[in-house]
Amino acid sequence: MLKRILIFLCLTLLASPGFAEAIPRTIVALYDSKEFASPQQTVIHRFAEMPLNHLGLTVEYHDIRKTLPELKDRADVRGVITWFRSDHPAPDVTAYMRWIETSVAQGKKFVILGIPGFVYDKWRKPKLYKPANQVLQLFGLRYVSCGWFDCQINRLAKLLKTTRIDRGWVGKTRNSEYITKDARMVEFEHKLEPKPPYNAYRAEGDRTVAYLTARQAGQPATDSVLVSISPAGGFVDSAYAAYTFWDAKTKKTKAAWIINPFLFFATAFATDDLPKPDTTTLAGRRIFYRHIDGDGWNNTMEIKDKISAQSILDETILPYPDLPVTVAPIAGDLDPIWAGTEKSQAIARTMFALPQVEVASHTYSHPNDWSFFRNDTPDNEKPFLSRYYYGAWDGSKGDVKAGKPYVDHIHSDLPRAYATERFNLDKEISGSKQFISTLLPPGKQVRMLMWSGNTTPWEDVIRRTRTEGMWNINGGDSRFDTQFPSYAWVAPIGKPVGAERQIYASSSNENTYAHVANAPYDGFKALSETLERTESPIRVKPFNLYHHIFSADHRGSLDALRGLLDYARAAYIIPIEASRFTAITHGFYGAHLIKTGVNSWEVRGRGSLQTIRFDKGQSKHVDFRASRGIVGQMHYQDALYVYLDEAVQIPVIVLANLLTSPPAPYLIDSRWRVWNLQSEASALRFTIQGYGKGTMRWKVPEHGTYTLTTIDENGKTLPLAIAETQDGIATFPIEKDAIAPLAVRMTWTVTNAPKPKSPILTPDY
Repeated sequence: MLKRILIFLCLTLLASPGFAEAIPRTIVALYDSKEFASPQQTVIHRFAEMPLNHLGLTVEYHDIRKTLPELKDRADVRGVITWFRSDHPAPDVTAYMRWIETSVAQGKKFVILGIPGFVYDKWRKPKLYKPANQVLQLFGLRYVSCGWFDCQINRLAKLLKTTRIDRGWVGKTRNSEYITKDARMVEFEHKLEPKPPYNAYRAEGDRTVAYLTARQAGQPATDSVLVSISPAGGFVDSAYAAYTFWDAKTKKTKAAWIINPFLFFATAFATDDLPKPDTTTLAGRRIFYRHIDGDGWNNTMEIKDKISAQSILDETILPYPDLPVTVAPIAGDLDPIWAGTEKSQAIARTMFALPQVEVASHTYSHPNDWSFFRNDTPDNEKPFLSRYYYGAWDGSKGDVKAGKPYVDHIHSDLPRAYATERFNLDKEISGSKQFISTLLPPGKQVRMLMWSGNTTPWEDVIRRTRTEGMWNINGGDSRFDTQFPSYAWVAPIGKPVGAERQIYASSSNENTYAHVANAPYDGFKALSETLERTESPIRVKPFNLYHHIFSADHRGSLDALRGLLDYARAAYIIPIEASRFTAITHGFYGAHLIKTGVNSWEVRGRGSLQTIRFDKGQSKHVDFRASRGIVGQMHYQDALYVYLDEAVQIPVIVLANLLTSPPAPYLIDSRWRVWNLQSEASALRFTIQGYGKGTMRWKVPEHGTYTLTTIDENGKTLPLAIAETQDGIATFPIEKDAIAPLAVRMTWTVTNAPKPKSPILTPDY
């Protein structure tokens, strides 16, 4: 009877609220289409979405000038974010305020950065202050308006040059001081000197935590909350989220975070305890992938005896069989009817036959401006046809003075690189795939399409790529270095394009570091700074080496590229193909995390994503006896990285606060993918695949000698590696190539040596 009661109580507990529910990961981003024509132009996309992605959250954009989204039945929505620059973005401000109140009442966290969008009416009159304060009360705030009498007093004080106490807007802040300034939350990348102007928001109630508060002229009654978090969400006054300025040298608008976006969003959206799908890490190591756009395949410049594609092959691919690379030629560069030659095709065949080379497409004619062809008619291109070096579809002969593609016109003002035929979207996508496929060895296929030019395809283009069975990548131009010293220049994982999604490259290419047609040519070596800053103190991006074939046009640029390859070779990475990385990113967007207990989750719909991260996870450990489909775990940067078994469709993660002795060895980190883990009596079976020699580390429950063996194609057992345990870790150096998957068996002989005491495993990077 007692047993039945216990079973009933357990089932009741599991069925209670909070269990067997998908964790909401969607953040609804409201934007104003009068400020930004598209979601990707918004400040939220450019600045905020990357930190939100890092916290495991996806972003869904809605134009506030259209119908507000209904969130009542949206269990997937965790919260809402706004970052307006105008006072009245909503057509109906009153309806917008009601929507905010309803959303908060439904349990959605609400984050307001910048102008709230509901304090003023469209004539900037104060009649909305009272209803606006009803909304602000949800955030523990009250806006203090400058009424008619107060404003007259302030004007008089200004004329008399006496101190005045502003109530609504503090435009001159020389007499202001910060009486609360949490160093963890503010002045993250930019100091608050000089003090930006601010609005007067007073604290209401005791449930709001103020991280930055300003006071005028020593008057406590003027205290204004500038950065705060409440149970409803978060609030940051207009000029206090990020600092932006125009850089005349680079001719770009630059930015730096004032608030710590990782800490602010994690606190406001309550993500600390959530499992987070992670796209930076695989098998406990930082992901490395390299991809090459085919621009400049036939170039001959400084290195006269070779075309650039041959130099890339000879100096950056053949010497690095341990670093896979995805190469995307422009079909027009290889097609003999266009600009191809026997030499260019022969190099392609040799390159594509290499086992470390994955093949992609960089389109057929290389559109430079995708929007030019969105509503294409042949007449649109006629004014440009006489300028194409290789001639055009109307019979025009190219102007030799115009120069060849990618030599004198890397940043061409022509709509595309080739106009040999009328623009045809089918030819750009499926046609380029079919032509490039004729140059492939048996067993290989074109796996990806890398966006050309301004990398702004529209929805139908991406859809056609997907239906052709190709992943897509490019755009983003992430940098984090001396010239762009802010996380604000690190792009999110991708962007929505209608119902489709474009995946960004994780790093910018050499074009943004040095104009390849102009000296100095070695600017790309500065990529190492971005790679370091996106790894430490927070790993926010994988190691991505993205460049063009024309990097071989000059010795300086080629040497910079070789230096980065040597840098990658020495790094603690797991090299994978670019297509695998893009598959992982789609798994990020598709993953569903189902909470099944206090510390347990099912992972569904993850696709190729195999890493789940738990922040503030140094005291957390996987309970391997209760979990399912887990290959291993790794503690790094105060986080716990859990490596899922790609052979298990629905893994189950169960965490414990104490590291219990696992029933069998588990993986700490590996140079190669590890999956299909199966335990046997005193043995473990699994499969590995990857590139280059390296090591794998296993946490083992018993001290002793651990041996790895594999079976060749004839069924013969071959030795692979042997490891003696040290501090409870077996480190295997593997010399055999594993580009083709290897079936591995681990066996061990136990000795009587004492077991290790320390459970925390942090690699020396």
